[in-house]
Amino acid sequence: MLEKIPRASYRLQFTPKFGFKQAQALLPYLQTLGISHIYASPIMRPRKGSTHGYDVCDPNAVNPELGNQEEFLELLHEVKVRDMGWLQDIVPNHMAYSHENAYLVEVLEHGTASQYADFFDITWDHQHEALRGRVLAPFLGKPYGQCVKAGELKIVFEHGGLWVGYYTNRYPLSPESYWTVLGSNLEELHEKCGEESNEYITFCGSLHTLKNVSHVFNPIERVSQCNMAKAVLRKLYDENKVIKDFVNVKIGRLSTVPDGDYVAFDSLMASQHFRLAFWKVAAEELNYRRFFTVSDLICVRVEHEHVFEATHKFILDLVSRDLISGLRIDHIDGLFDPLTYLQRLRAHAPNAYLVVEKILEKTENLPREWPIEGTTGYDFLNYLGYLFCDRKSRARFDSIYFKITGNHQDPEVLQADKQRLIIGKHMAGDIDNLARLILTISNVDLMGRDITAYALRRALVEVLTYFPVYRSYISTSSFSKDDAKYIATALKLARETKSGLDIEFDFIERFLMVQGDTIRAAEFDDAWKKAVMRFQQFTGPLMAKGFEDTLFYVYNRHLALNEVGGWPLDFGTSQKDFSSFINRRLKTFPFSMNSTATHDTKRGEDTRVRMHVLSEIPQEWEKLLFTWLKQNAVHKYSSGMSALPAKNDEYLLYQTLIGTFPLNGIIDETYILRINDYMIKAVREAKVHTAWIKPDDEYEHAVSDFVKKCLDETNNSQFVHELRHFSQKISWHGLLNSLSQLTLKLSLPGIPDFYQGTETWDFSLVDPDNRQEQDYNSRMSLLPDLKNISMDINSLTEAMQTGLIKMFVIQKILNYKEQNPILFTNGDNQLLNAKGNSKDNVLAFSRIFQKNKMLIVVPRFTTKLIKAKELPLGKSIWAETRLTLPTQWHGETVTDVFSNQSLKLGSELNIGDTLSSFPVAILAGTN
Repeated sequence: MLEKIPRASYRLQFTPKFGFKQAQALLPYLQTLGISHIYASPIMRPRKGSTHGYDVCDPNAVNPELGNQEEFLELLHEVKVRDMGWLQDIVPNHMAYSHENAYLVEVLEHGTASQYADFFDITWDHQHEALRGRVLAPFLGKPYGQCVKAGELKIVFEHGGLWVGYYTNRYPLSPESYWTVLGSNLEELHEKCGEESNEYITFCGSLHTLKNVSHVFNPIERVSQCNMAKAVLRKLYDENKVIKDFVNVKIGRLSTVPDGDYVAFDSLMASQHFRLAFWKVAAEELNYRRFFTVSDLICVRVEHEHVFEATHKFILDLVSRDLISGLRIDHIDGLFDPLTYLQRLRAHAPNAYLVVEKILEKTENLPREWPIEGTTGYDFLNYLGYLFCDRKSRARFDSIYFKITGNHQDPEVLQADKQRLIIGKHMAGDIDNLARLILTISNVDLMGRDITAYALRRALVEVLTYFPVYRSYISTSSFSKDDAKYIATALKLARETKSGLDIEFDFIERFLMVQGDTIRAAEFDDAWKKAVMRFQQFTGPLMAKGFEDTLFYVYNRHLALNEVGGWPLDFGTSQKDFSSFINRRLKTFPFSMNSTATHDTKRGEDTRVRMHVLSEIPQEWEKLLFTWLKQNAVHKYSSGMSALPAKNDEYLLYQTLIGTFPLNGIIDETYILRINDYMIKAVREAKVHTAWIKPDDEYEHAVSDFVKKCLDETNNSQFVHELRHFSQKISWHGLLNSLSQLTLKLSLPGIPDFYQGTETWDFSLVDPDNRQEQDYNSRMSLLPDLKNISMDINSLTEAMQTGLIKMFVIQKILNYKEQNPILFTNGDNQLLNAKGNSKDNVLAFSRIFQKNKMLIVVPRFTTKLIKAKELPLGKSIWAETRLTLPTQWHGETVTDVFSNQSLKLGSELNIGDTLSSFPVAILAGTN
């Protein structure tokens, strides 16, 4: 079992600028740090130029922009030779809606006659006639008619066939359309080619093949005949100038031009297996499932075994050859039946380390029956980070936030409002489809005969709005107590909010709670399963878009809490709750990842814990904050009765500046641009004054102008001086928080994961800021200095500034873990109680497995202990603060992993003795 479990993983974001050769060059460096497994972003072929890889076009071929397959295999072999492992991020839920996706192109070309018609989650029998048997293609920049009249749609002959082109987008014409486009006036072509022209005969024969292909019922044979006929046409086009000119004239006449005749073109479009539409149509009328609200990512029906086999063939071959040792499954909640998918995956990869990207609410449990090692660690990230938020300051922060914004709206009500906003603006079509699907069942149920589509939709909106978790996992074989609890909670809140929908709420309850003989009668079982699974597939996207991508940019009380998978309505967490979480996970999924940063986090791991320092000094923060509000009022833009930007966004800016201010104190153009780009993204995500779908130029200009003027050191020197002074003061305490966070992440139960670049200080923001190219040369240049860190104050202070101390902690703990793997994987976890005046400023845990033991001791809330540039070391700082030790430790001689100092333990351990030469401690038992 332990062979497949990583010691520590390191996430690499592959891009066209960072490919397989660059990754291979990093292996010695990462191995020196103690990393055992490379954790790779998606590497299967995406759209050209993709910077993230989640827009997969071919799941069975590597991305050529990263390197060829031979280079990838060489990299995997090098990993294996070094006795390291490879964790691969895979994307089973969706693929790119693109002409680069050959699977989808065949569907767009052949419709339901394609062998891939059931690969994608398309509602072919949609109630709207315009979508029946067709796939919506909502990618036009304006309404279809306007695009036609503007001459923006062209018929083109390229990539082996006829397409309708819209700028860089391409959509394949159906085989029968070739006769429509090219089959008229053939006598003219015959005359020009000559009576005995074989090319003319071949040309006509190919057109007739395509015209009559609808009579070929075997999908593979149909496509084969079409491809052969199209290949012949293309060859003739390339080699015969007469035919080329004839084709060009034909397609030119059908392409749209300003003020032209559009009847023939529109008729041609009406006969296709896709329907071109304005991009806004997708929010209200959609007949395929997409990833969240991203229309150009179309979902895959991986619940079909043949689809699973087809889309996992390459990756599972690498697993079977032991070249890939683990898989990370992206967006597990988007799948139709996660449990069946995971069981199928485990059957094909019995020895692989499997983790899922799964957001868990604070008290939510990962389904025990899932055959995986755990999650990618968002629950750990938030529980751990919240330990550094001083819970005693909650009331003061509530007061500060109210004074700034004047907003007294209950944040839970605000969250519900944002969920409804997302449904109305972005998911109305999805909800309509869901309501119609459920309505087909209600009409055959005795208690549901009088339910209308309109009322059912209204009720569904409320239930979805108040659904308390990302997803439930009801299926024909599973209905847990947790599922029942979540549904009951949503229905209770929905009923309290909307009156007059009792019949609909009652039916939804019976529908979701699997009650009623009619609903579950055998003949309706498949329909029920499809409807209930579809309901569950929509709760996750709604939570993600309404909560994380909207509320997190609106409710700005304390931004460090607004993290993916977080609970910003809380304010920190207790040591007891944190320990309970760790121990629950230790019993159920002990090998879940311990993450503190990912490619999707809203802020870098060191940004967050620096911002948490504000919770330790609320009075000072409040005083300075209101000084800044007054100072910078002159930089606001007046618009009518308003001063822009709004106070809520201004408060977001100040917190962001505190969290990201450079350690060297220098404000350069790069930093100003980073902050400006982040602020524009943040106000668009908030969807209050501007939005992605309808940007408000005036407001965004006011935000950008405000950022630049605030950070103008020449004309706003007082603010910049105060910002620099305050940031440098709290940044020191933030660095100490980071070391404590890092030590707990490495030593507590779970698999520590490092996002690229976080082995030194990481003060990044949300993507794309956190996906920038990393400077590995400077990091690798620090490796020789790791051996030279001494335990004197000057050396430690310098190492704190450069980030070398972070690498030192990583290397020391991972080396210790390599020597004592069973202690880390099997050891228990016990929270230790502290006594004394500074008892709240220390976190300590005991881990024991048989004779293997370690004590973990780290500080927190250090503003109450030391000044900036000081270290929390020795009895002069900790006085009589001490830990009560379990009896197993009494009389034990321990050695500090970092300083190599030894201590003889009694029933208590003085913190000043423990933290005497290094700011964190791992005390290893010698027995």
